[in-house]
Amino acid sequence: MQRNIASYRWRHDTPYTVAGAPAGGPSTYILMFDMMEPHPAQGWPHENSPNRWDGHGKDGGNAVFADGHASWTPAKRWRDMIFKSQDYIASYPIAP
Repeated sequence: MQRNIASYRWRHDTPYTVAGAPAGGPSTYILMFDMMEPHPAQGWPHENSPNRWDGHGKDGGNAVFADGHASWTPAKRWRDMIFKSQDYIASYPIAP
């Protein structure tokens, strides 16, 4: 697994990633983060995005990374961080 993480290249083009470019290594890969579920009945279809119903609310969230560090990421930086970590496709339902 360590070799895979160190050599991984992004597969998707998004505003935050370029397909084929090196993905940044263990310090960018999230292993786990605060629960952030969609709440469609309340008009929130976004998954894995800070929101007022889960975790720390709309302020941001905690994450543990593959290099062993943990950090708080404010909501204004969450989208950038999660796309770089998870290599989501551009249409993944993250909050704007």
